[in-house]
Amino acid sequence: MIRVTGVRFHGVGKAYDFALNDITVDKGTAVVVESVRGLELGFCADSGKAREEEQLVLPLRPVLRLATPEDLEVYTENTELEKEAYIIGRDKIREHELKMTLVDVEYLLDRQKIIFFFTADDRIDFRNLVKDLASIFHRRIELRQIGVRDEARMAGGCGICGRELCCSSWLSDFVPVSVKMAKMQSLSMNPAKISGCCGRLMCCLKYEQDQYEEARRIAPRLNSVVETPRGRAAVVQLHLLEEEAVVRLEQDDSDDLFRYSFDELNYEHPPRREQLPICWQAHGSCHGCAARHDQPAGDAETAPSQSAAAGETASAEAAPAGTQTPEAARAATAAVERPDQAPADQPPTVEPSNRPARTRRVGRPQAAGFIPHPIDPADLPQN
Repeated sequence: MIRVTGVRFHGVGKAYDFALNDITVDKGTAVVVESVRGLELGFCADSGKAREEEQLVLPLRPVLRLATPEDLEVYTENTELEKEAYIIGRDKIREHELKMTLVDVEYLLDRQKIIFFFTADDRIDFRNLVKDLASIFHRRIELRQIGVRDEARMAGGCGICGRELCCSSWLSDFVPVSVKMAKMQSLSMNPAKISGCCGRLMCCLKYEQDQYEEARRIAPRLNSVVETPRGRAAVVQLHLLEEEAVVRLEQDDSDDLFRYSFDELNYEHPPRREQLPICWQAHGSCHGCAARHDQPAGDAETAPSQSAAAGETASAEAAPAGTQTPEAARAATAAVERPDQAPADQPPTVEPSNRPARTRRVGRPQAAGFIPHPIDPADLPQN
């Protein structure tokens, strides 16, 4: 077990783990650490806790010491120097006519390095810019390109809700957000209403996604028929968080709508994906295996061979020696009537030849347990 604490730099952003050793800290305590960038002053996100080595990314850097009043004074002075460096860097970018936007400037605690954060649409050749900045500040210069989300975090601001941006106040990590979440929550597809200050989809779309998915699992499908206290009705709208559905009665000629909770409706819950037959899981539709739909998806691979073997064994036991089963009789009759085509319930028979066998792939790769339709030998390519 190792005692670790999360340290945030500049008060926001992701908390990085550092080993505490024998140092005691509280939430918000200023500490001095040596990160991959150099000597920095950060603030503890918690009071420290013991964690297993398997849960950490090793090697783990230690907390050097608690911040002294001199360290805090240097940190305050660096904040003023960063404002001056920002103005100088912005003017130099304009002088070199580079298509980049300066976002923020950071001084390390020992002032051995200055980091300039910028955004750009393409790769930028800033070698001449670095030389000019190094000649002005006489320190190591690092230019780091960031994304639009990190730009919004550093710049700060207010969202359409009127509150401070989540990424610049409390959100530690960015989570993937997709348009599918906005559709499930019945939000407008207008980009101006579902996009944040960074121009990307708002991070808050993810906050209630788990609740929407759980409600969608138990909700009736749109346009499905359900039983209500007033009779059969069709579902025209869903309110997932309230677990309510708006329905229209089938026997009522008027356009009156009624709102019921899911508990008041009688309907069959839609099956989960893992409960569907394997053909529906792979392709979203059936491909000639409707006979196996009453079997669980996990047994779909072994079910055809088992059922076929069982059928052959039963036929062999039921038929006396020297007699013909009804299945064999029907197959023989079909072969006499149409000798050029094999029966539908049997695979085609191909006469052996000296040339090597040739196969043909049709469509996309087939899923496990999928039984393809028989191919007529006449359809095979000929040399």
